[in-house]
Amino acid sequence: MTSKKPAPASIVDDLLNDMDMPSKRNVISDNADLAAAILHFLDLKKANDLRVAGITLAWFYTNKLRDRFGGPRTMDTVRTYVREILKRDPSTGESYGQ
Repeated sequence: MTSKKPAPASIVDDLLNDMDMPSKRNVISDNADLAAAILHFLDLKKANDLRVAGITLAWFYTNKLRDRFGGPRTMDTVRTYVREILKRDPSTGESYGQ
């Protein structure tokens, strides 16, 4: 008597059914204070607040926020967080699609 092996397609289907979908997380998502500070800065940029006129998120993060909130060393992580998680433009603070 030969046992029938499951088809590769059914194996894949079973594996996918048991899998948790990966979340789109970023190290900044786990640092609530830093995330709130970045969001507030973007809100100020969006509102054209004079306090942030001429200041980029890159400069403000590197010189003010990173050490204060123990953020990641690279600005690329911040840009990714802003673009992919917050869905906002790092330069203007505007939401994408507006």
